[in-house]
Amino acid sequence: MSGPEYLSKTPILDLEQPLPAPKHRTSSAKALILLIVIAVFILRSLIPVVVVFDYFLIALALAVVHEFGHWLAGRCVGLHLSYLVIGPLKFIRDSGQWKIYYRPHLTGGFIRMSLDKIRRVRRRLMVVVLGGPAASLGPVHTTSTIFE
Repeated sequence: MSGPEYLSKTPILDLEQPLPAPKHRTSSAKALILLIVIAVFILRSLIPVVVVFDYFLIALALAVVHEFGHWLAGRCVGLHLSYLVIGPLKFIRDSGQWKIYYRPHLTGGFIRMSLDKIRRVRRRLMVVVLGGPAASLGPVHTTSTIFE
C-alpha cells in the first residue's frame, strides 16, 4: 500500500519528538547602545547619550505617576496591591512578603490588585482603570494652570 498515511486530528500532540525550545528574543538594548556609540563618534559630543538617558528617565517618571494613580484609586475602593511592575523592577507580594525582581524592559508599568470582597466589582474596577489616566493628566493640568 503506497497510499497516504493516516492523518491525525491532533498532529502536534502526536509528535514523537518534543518541539524545539523557543528562541529568546534579543533585546533592542544592544542595538540602541551601538547606535548611541556611533552617534557619539560621528557628532563628537555626548548629546545623544544625554537625550536617550533623559527619554528613559522621563518615561520611567511617567510610568511611576500612572501606576501610582491606579494604586491610589484601587486603595480608595478597597483593593489590595499584589503585583507591581515599574520600568526594570518587578515587585511581587508572595505569602505576605514583598520580593523584588529585575526584568529586561526599561520603560512601562503594570499593576495587579486583588479584591477584598465581591461587591460592586464593575464599579470598583472602572475606578481602578480610570485612576491611571487621571493621575497621568493631573500633572499636565496643574502645570498649565500655573503658567496661565
